[in-house]
Parts: sequence; structure tokens; C-alpha cells
Amino acid sequence: MSSYLVPEKQISVLSKWYIANTKPSDRHCYNLLTDANITPKSSEDLAQVLAIANIDSVNARYSDSSPVDPISDKKYIKDCMKGAEIKVIHGGVIVWHDPDMEGIDAASIWNLCENLDYQSCEVDEWVEWDAYWLICMIKNRAAVLGMRTREAKMTWGWVDAA
Repeated sequence: MSSYLVPEKQISVLSKWYIANTKPSDRHCYNLLTDANITPKSSEDLAQVLAIANIDSVNARYSDSSPVDPISDKKYIKDCMKGAEIKVIHGGVIVWHDPDMEGIDAASIWNLCENLDYQSCEVDEWVEWDAYWLICMIKNRAAVLGMRTREAKMTWGWVDAA
């Protein structure tokens, strides 16, 4: 397999989209293998975890052939976090005119997550990493919104009248 750093914008958009499309009380997931609850505090926090995982994957894959560059790694993380900032006005209202987000639907988020997962999986025991579970969390939210599950005939359990 190969691995590369995804564009900073990809991680930023994933982080902003998730925070903007998920109620605060639902912004968490559980790492089944480490028995830990994971709750990103902000879109920047989420972007940081995802960026670090992507860097670690590339470094794990290519550590024999290319040296690790901590300065460019720090810049990559900083740029991902900066791009993930969500403007909030008084009262906590999210200002949502972001050119990066135009045309980004739930299916696109799902696909971007699939790509990020693939590019971040070169580390040992990838499924134990919090980033793995956070990517699954974003994908699950994209699936719920993309399939409009709340509009389905069967919304929670079997209903004979449906």
C-alpha cells in the first residue's frame, strides 16, 4: 500500500462539516479497543487528531526511505486546524458562508473519509487509534444525513403500519 498526506482542505472540510451538521450532544464516539470515550471539543481539535494520524501513517510507511520533517509536520497540522475554524457570532450561531463547503454533500464527506482512512492506516494497530473511530463517526453521520434516514418508513424498529 501507499500513503500520502491528504490536502489540508480535505481534513478541514471534514472537521467543519461534522461539527456544523451534528448536535453538540451527539459529537462523540467510543473507541471499543481502548475503552475510551472520544469527544472532539471543536472542529480544530478534530482536525488536529486527523492530521496527526495522517502524518503518522505517512511516516510509518516511508520512514526507511525518507526522513521525518517535524517542521513541515507541525505546519501541516497548523494549516489543517486553521482551515477548520468555524466562525461563530454572538449567541453561538455558526456563520456558514464557506467557499470550501460549497457543493460538499454527505456522499462527498463519506468518500473523503474513505480516502483519509486509507491514507492514515499504515500505522500499527490502526483500529486502536482514536482517529480511526473519529473517521467512522464522521462517516456514520454522513450516512445518516445522506440517506435521509429520518424520512424512512422504518425509523426505529419494525412498524407493521409502515
